[in-house]
Amino acid sequence: MYLDLHSASQSPYSSSKNEIMGYERTLIRENMYQPKSFIETNQEKLYSLIENYPFATLISKKDGEIEISHLPLLLDRENGQLLGHIARANPLLEYILTGQSAIAIFQGPHGYISSSWYQDPTDNVSTWNYAVVHIEGKLVAATEIELEILLDQLYSLHDKSDQSINWQNPKISAKLNGIAGFKIKIEKITGKYKLSQNRSTEDQGSVLKNLRETNPTLYAIMKDITNS
Repeated sequence: MYLDLHSASQSPYSSSKNEIMGYERTLIRENMYQPKSFIETNQEKLYSLIENYPFATLISKKDGEIEISHLPLLLDRENGQLLGHIARANPLLEYILTGQSAIAIFQGPHGYISSSWYQDPTDNVSTWNYAVVHIEGKLVAATEIELEILLDQLYSLHDKSDQSINWQNPKISAKLNGIAGFKIKIEKITGKYKLSQNRSTEDQGSVLKNLRETNPTLYAIMKDITNS
């Protein structure tokens, strides 16, 4: 739901803050539902999630048509941008060449939270905890040199072998002609970390105790958030 403060008088809500499903929500135009308890603005934490979970869902819109791609994106902290590549046959290429806006969604750790873990399980329901980061910006085509640098960086980050890309190999250079690189200059970053911040200290401790064995990655990020 999108709510505009300027039209609040016409809204079914009568004030700038309302209780919805037990959570306080500010009436601002957002691209995802954001209870205040779950807003994360620490840039280091948001960047770390992107780097640890680089496989993103990229959404762009052009002339009423929505294009969705699933692909790894590399965070360039120094220049405040994301770097990626696609097959030239991908319809997203047209969106890149025409400089359309895009949203990249990075899904971090997530998992089921049983109400049986709470101090009073009979009066509560189970839920799902998760951490996500949204990046918004314009799609920009990368040069061939930038594409080669990107691929080298991806290779060094994720391939643990001693092998490197030999750009002088005709078969490799031929494959390069079939892909296109792109950049997304970060214009807006939004973090939502739904990690039981709305629960009591006792409930948080119990959730952490159970997650430590069943979901260690979710445990680690929740422990960091609830202790900060």
